[in-house]
Amino acid sequence: MKLITLFFLGLALAMKTHSAGHTVHILMSAKAREEVKTPELKALLNEYQNYWVVGSILPDGGYINHFSYAEPAHWPRFHVAYFEHINELCDGRLISQKCRQLFAHMLGMAGHGFEDESYDILLDNRSAIVDPSERKNPLESRDTLVDKYAIWDYQYNLELFPTAVSPKEDVLQALISSGVASATLQDLKIGEATMISASSLERKIVNVSTDYADSQLYPWLRANYRDGPGGITFSGQALANLWEFYWHKISSLAKQPEPTVFPPDGGNILSSSRDPWGRFTFLSDRPLSTWSFYGNFYVENTYTGERVPGRVYHRSGYVVNFIPNRALEYGVEYRAVIRPNVLDYWQQAIFTEEFSWTVTVTPELD
Repeated sequence: MKLITLFFLGLALAMKTHSAGHTVHILMSAKAREEVKTPELKALLNEYQNYWVVGSILPDGGYINHFSYAEPAHWPRFHVAYFEHINELCDGRLISQKCRQLFAHMLGMAGHGFEDESYDILLDNRSAIVDPSERKNPLESRDTLVDKYAIWDYQYNLELFPTAVSPKEDVLQALISSGVASATLQDLKIGEATMISASSLERKIVNVSTDYADSQLYPWLRANYRDGPGGITFSGQALANLWEFYWHKISSLAKQPEPTVFPPDGGNILSSSRDPWGRFTFLSDRPLSTWSFYGNFYVENTYTGERVPGRVYHRSGYVVNFIPNRALEYGVEYRAVIRPNVLDYWQQAIFTEEFSWTVTVTPELD
């Protein structure tokens, strides 16, 4: 029985590598719930916690069985379709219990995709450089180990344990309208059950002795997954701004942009862009027309005004990078600039004026 349990757990957790584990996803969303500013939104998230909790892990439920919904459920095309399904069904008013449940679940699913981008780009990609090489054993992969770290550090996190409350029929409608025609209700049921089972099983293999051994495998990740860039605190705080946007959007209210950038304004950056911390990262508070950043996102030397040669890189999600083509000069201050030409998913200008932030190159970062 023990071998069967370990085999199933390894299979369930390893189908999507190089991403945040599902317990880490839930903790990031819990941090976002803590950080939202609008009292009405916080009340909704408190009342329907079970919905955003399971929504935060449902996208990964399709990977183990290669279901067609798995990858599309991570990206804004689906998130917007789900949002618009709720907006139409509820006539833009989150009054009924059904509508409030749907909205909480949609925020969890949108949060999952946002969290993966933040975590993968800023934390996991750096762990791949500075930590020992990733183990081939699925039970020792980084995404499995980061979940085990979190389960131990957060004392098994039972108050946020997922339950099977996903509104699967509505999710299916949104998937189909976003172009995932082969998705089925049965796929979603199995995917949800898989993730809940994995949440239970992984807690059975975490204890004080395993935590000591696990901590030796990826010591940098172990030290930074909570409070480092891309970690639980960072990603949760950035996600809160995205959740606020969707709340304002469904209420037909305008919202001033509140993006998150790394390195932060006035902070430090590494010289080499081979390191994720040597790139300029823009995390949006709304779904984007990412193509609009081409030619409208650049970096310049603030002393000379010289443009830094580089490229804009995106994944059609919520995050856009500027990656320099050459090493940045130590001690020099650089300014990242995003012109007001950039657009959101609905082809509306995000900024009314130029958005920029400055950083200084340093040999190392804390």
